[in-house]
Order: sequence, then C-alpha cells, then structure tokens
Amino acid sequence: MSSYHIDPLKGLNGQQLQAVEATEGAVLVLAGAGSGKTRVLAHRIAHIIQKGDAKPWQILAVTFTNKAANELRERVAAIAPDGNQVAAGTFHSMMLRLLRREHKAAGFPQDFTVFDSDDSKRLVKIILNEMNEDRFRPNYVHSAISRLKNDFIPPDQCAEEAQTPRDTMIANVYKEYQEKIARFAAMDFDDLLSRPIEVFRNHPMVLNFWSNRWRYILVDEFQDTNRVQFELVQTIAGPRGNLFVVGDDDQSIYSWRGARVENIFQFKEKFDGAQIFRLERNYRSTQPILDLAHSVVSNSIQREAKKLWTERTDGKKPTAIGLTTDIDEVREVVDRIAREVMSGKRSYKDFAILYRTNDQSQLFEDALRARRFPYQVIGALKFLDRKEIRDILGYWKLILNPRDDVALRRIVKEPPRGIGDTTIDKLVKWARENDSSLTEALSKAHQVPGLNSRAVNTCRKFGAELEKWREGLKEKDLGVWAQQMIEETGYLERLEKEGSFEAEGRIGNLERLVSSITAHAEENDTGLRGYLEEVTLATDVDRMDDSADSVFLMTLHASKGLEFPIVFVTGLEAGLFPLENQEQQVENMDEERRLFYVGVTRAEDELFLTYAKQRRRWGQTRYTTVSNFLREIPKESVNWEGLHPYSENQVRTMSLDMFQSGGGWDSSTRNTSASNSASIRATGRARVNPDDIPAIHVGDLVEHERYGQGIVATLTRFRETHKVTVQFDHGFQTFVQDKARLQPVKKFK
Repeated sequence: MSSYHIDPLKGLNGQQLQAVEATEGAVLVLAGAGSGKTRVLAHRIAHIIQKGDAKPWQILAVTFTNKAANELRERVAAIAPDGNQVAAGTFHSMMLRLLRREHKAAGFPQDFTVFDSDDSKRLVKIILNEMNEDRFRPNYVHSAISRLKNDFIPPDQCAEEAQTPRDTMIANVYKEYQEKIARFAAMDFDDLLSRPIEVFRNHPMVLNFWSNRWRYILVDEFQDTNRVQFELVQTIAGPRGNLFVVGDDDQSIYSWRGARVENIFQFKEKFDGAQIFRLERNYRSTQPILDLAHSVVSNSIQREAKKLWTERTDGKKPTAIGLTTDIDEVREVVDRIAREVMSGKRSYKDFAILYRTNDQSQLFEDALRARRFPYQVIGALKFLDRKEIRDILGYWKLILNPRDDVALRRIVKEPPRGIGDTTIDKLVKWARENDSSLTEALSKAHQVPGLNSRAVNTCRKFGAELEKWREGLKEKDLGVWAQQMIEETGYLERLEKEGSFEAEGRIGNLERLVSSITAHAEENDTGLRGYLEEVTLATDVDRMDDSADSVFLMTLHASKGLEFPIVFVTGLEAGLFPLENQEQQVENMDEERRLFYVGVTRAEDELFLTYAKQRRRWGQTRYTTVSNFLREIPKESVNWEGLHPYSENQVRTMSLDMFQSGGGWDSSTRNTSASNSASIRATGRARVNPDDIPAIHVGDLVEHERYGQGIVATLTRFRETHKVTVQFDHGFQTFVQDKARLQPVKKFK
C-alpha cells in the first residue's frame, strides 16, 4: 500500500465505489455524460493491481481514441506503481499488435500493410474499373463491404443471399476485394478486428494464451461497439468472464458505421449474473444544461432509465436564439465570442461551435478568419489527408511492403516518370498471370510482352530506385532518410519548378512531414512501420491540439468525449438537425435525439442553441422549420432571444412536404413575396397523373441536378407519389418523386 500514491478507493462517490469494487465477473456501468467514467476505469485498474489479482500488463483496457488510452494510462500511473504498463489502446491498435505477433496463425507475413479507408476505397475503385461497373461509386460499395465484414458475412454467403443486381454486384466486388487485399499482404480496418476472431476460432492455443495474458478486460464507450468488437472481447474474456464495460445508451450515435446500441441492452442476457451500476452524478455541466438535455433525450423510445444531476445548481439558463438567415446566425455567434474574449472574461479555446454537417463550417471559418480569430476545424481535411502527404506515405508503404500494388499505382506517376496507363495495364496483366506483384513486374519489365525498350528501361530504373530506398532505410537515421528519399523522387523539384502559391504550401507540408517523422524517431524505436501505424490509426480527436488558444469548430459527432466551457449548437432546423437524410423511422430519430444530447452535454458553463428561418444550402435559399428538439424543451428551461420558434396559440407541425416546399415559421416573419410563393407551392399542388412520374427502384443510380449522382436507398408510398431516399457522396437526401422527378441513369441489365 505504501507504494501507492493514493488509495484507489478514496475520493469516489458511492456509485463509483460500487463499480470499482466489483472486480470479478461481467459488469456493465451505465455512465452518463460527465459522470467520471475515466476515473472509475483508472481506479478499478489500480484496485485490481493493489489486490494482487493481476499485473498491469495482464489488464486490457480498450478505448476509442489513442488520446483516451494515453489519459487512462497516465491516471493509472498516478495511482499505482507500473500503471503505465497497462495494455491500453483502441480496438484497432491492440489487435494490430496481436496480429503482428500471431501473423503466422493469421496466414500473413509479419510486415503486412494496414490499408486506411482511402486505400480501401482506392482498391474498390480499381476493381470497379476492371469490371467496367460505373453505376456505383467506390464510397458506396466500400461502405457496403465494411458493413458485411462487421456482420461476419463472407463473400460467398453474400453472393448466396443476393436478391437484387445491386447485391450481386457488391458480392462480386467483395470477393475480388478480399482476394486482392490478401495478395497485397494487407489488411483493412475491418480485418484488424475480424482476423483475430478467425485466429482464435482456428487456433485454440492462441486464444488460450491471450485469455491468460489479459485476465481482466475493460471497454470504454461500449455503446459504440459493433458486433465484431462485442464478440472479440467476449471471446478473449472466455470462461473467466472478467469483462467490465462502461457506456451510455444516450450517447450511441454511430449506427451508420456499424455500432449497435443493442450491445448495452443485451449485455445482461449475454452474461448470466452480470452486475449493472449507474453513474448519474455529473461533474461537468450545470443543472440547467443537464435538465435541458434530459428533456429531449428522455423522449427516446428505448433507453435505460437514468437522469443526471449535479451540485452545480446555480448555472445560467441555456439561451436559444432565432435569427433571420444563416449569415445572421454566424455573425451572432462570432460577436458573442468577440465580446467575451475582448473583455478578458474568456479565452478563444473556451468556445466550441458545433454543427450537424461539415458544409456548415465554411461560413464560420470565413467570419473567424475575417476577424483574425484563431480557430481549429476538427474533422476537416486533415494534414495527413493532403495529396502530397498521401503520395509520400504511398512511397513509404511500398518501400515497407513491395506487394502493396495499391500504393504503387498511386505513386508511379507522382511525379511523372514516363510510365503511362498503357504500360501500367501491361504490367498489371503480367503480374496477374504470373501471380506476382507490380513491384516485381517493374524489375522484370523485359519479360512483359508489348513493352518497348524505353518503357522497359524506365520501369526497371524505377524498380531499382525503390530497392535503393529500401536498403537505405536499414542504414540511415529515419529523419535523414526521409528527407533524402523525398528529394530523390523528384517530387520536391516538380513543386519548386511550378513556383505557385499552392506549390509553396505543399513544399511546406512536406517539410512538416519530415519534421513529424524525425520527432517520432527521437521518441520511439518503432521505425517507419511504427510511424505509419500511428498516423493510419489516429482519429480526429487524436490530432486535436487542445493546448492552442483557438476556437474549436466540429461536427456534433466529432465533439463526443470532449468538453468546453461555452458551446454553441447551431442549425437547429428540421431537415438539418435532425437531419432528414433517411425516412424518419423511430430508430433514426432516436439517434438524432441522442446526438443532440451529446452536443448539449459538451457544455460546462454556458449553452447556446441557434436556428435561422432562412438557410442557403447547395446553392439555394430555403425557408426552414424549427427543429422539433427545441419544441421538446420546456419553455421555462430556456431564455428565448430573437425570432421565436412558435407562438402561444399555434405550434406548427413539421413534415417533409412542408420542408421541401419552403413552409414553416410564422408568416409574419417572412418576406411577403417569398411567403406567397411558398404558400402556393405548399398548398396549390396540382393533381398528378401517376403515369407521368418517372419509375425508379431501390438500387437504381439516379441523377439530381444539384446533388449529382446517387443510389436509391429507400422508396415508400406517399400520397399519390413516393418518398425517395438517395445516398449521395455527401450523405442522404429525401425527395418527393412527383417534384424531384429523379431519372435512372442506367437501367440494370
């Protein structure tokens, strides 16, 4: 006990103490926002170590960001000796370490490459091109394959269960995708979770080793787990069943990427005798903020009963502000930030501006930039996603793994070196026929039919350069090697010759990349592979600089797990938030409601909710209807400013028809001519002959004049026509077909 800095059981409230002391068997902790769940996780780990039940490295703690894992290790180390040796990390990072060690059982070389989402989409695009399939976008097909993997549906089963031409096409691409990615000695993000389960099923001794190695398993943010992740921890926990999960069904907001809130609801059924504890005391927000959040999320159809409370009962009442236009909304938010900062009451970093869709950030960025206010956009185009950075990372991936054909095809013409599309096609054909990689095809270009002597020499020269850089990596300091290698590619020379402002910026970005890998080499001994794994698995939150004095801009999804003194939740209008991106089914609306709850509970001291009666989206100005989330808030819980969302005598109901036709808001607040035209559109519908409405079906590729091409996701009867939900690259949009008149781009054969 003397070696402990503090007693792990001291300083906990009653609910937290019960959860910490329940060290054996299956335990579910329903932890509300700001209720101290990280504290519970850290103290429970320290308590297990103190009792002598396990060594730090025998405890697996799974988080959803590397930042959270680092914070957890630091907290445990502050309590228990050797606490920083706890096996803490994200699902993907921990399983990657396991697969590196068990690569033979997985049937992969130890140096296998990890494909990030961009690599995976690029491979899907290559396959679609090879199949001459132009009806579906790579993003759409990649998402479908990812969902199939997360549900343990292999390509053969997918093909057997296919019911439509779309299903058959996806099954074919899926099969080819899996064959290619294995041939490239690579795994994607989904493989990092599913492959360990396959290894455990096929190699009981391997499972026995890891089950004994990790005697206790703790999972944070359990409501965000998918089927694969649940089965993974359940398998490792084994008969001992020491699985401790912390989650909040009210914060389950990722069903669109496979998360299953049912994992929380079904936990007790999966584990006989499971104990359940609730953490309801909030240490972050004021009571008025918590009451407002509860008034909305409590309307969810399915949720575990709980209500947060805090001793901070005297906080400011949240403020709802109605503005005329989205420009006015931006001006109001930035003005309030300016007043607080200029008066010395607050710093820039005290403020977070949250929005439902990424396209809302642009106006805020313009306004902040005009005022010369520092800001960060979390989740926007990231440094490592910039073209020049991804190109160089492609070189590095290929140098580590010569079988990575996706990386080679990315960089073979960056910069141009005389290897054109015709040459590449011949190399690809030769590699396929000889069961070889493209890298090998380069060095054996003299054996490739149809290549002239110039193409052969160019290919072999490039192959020799790759081999030289590969050998140099073994001999030189990593930072020095990276700098020289980039220079020798000719990439910098091309940018310098271009001489444009944009080129200068790209050169600066490459300098930052070299600085980044140099710093990594000084702090770690994991080399180039370790650096690539670190940047590949990093999340948006991991890249956030929370020490900088800047205003934070981010989507509501990106805000999860963060907290700020003052929060603006913007764009509270029907169709935007809640986002009318799918049919308004109960489960979809409940998830939007939980997303609102997440955004509101990021606020520590003050909360502002803003909405505008006119908003310009996709090039058109629309009249909006106020979000029903605001209508669910008791009037006395909010200070209402500006345009009021409803009067005492009339509460307008929202509908898709009203939103699309420009309805909503009190007519007294509208421009007269706009009101008249909207009224005509809303109420003056002419009878429509159904025969005049274009016939479309689920799975059709259709085109919209504003949004471009997309896939019909759902089709439901609505009055004399249909509601059509279409998935575009930017997300889902719902239309009424007799107005939108979407046309199939290409009928299925």
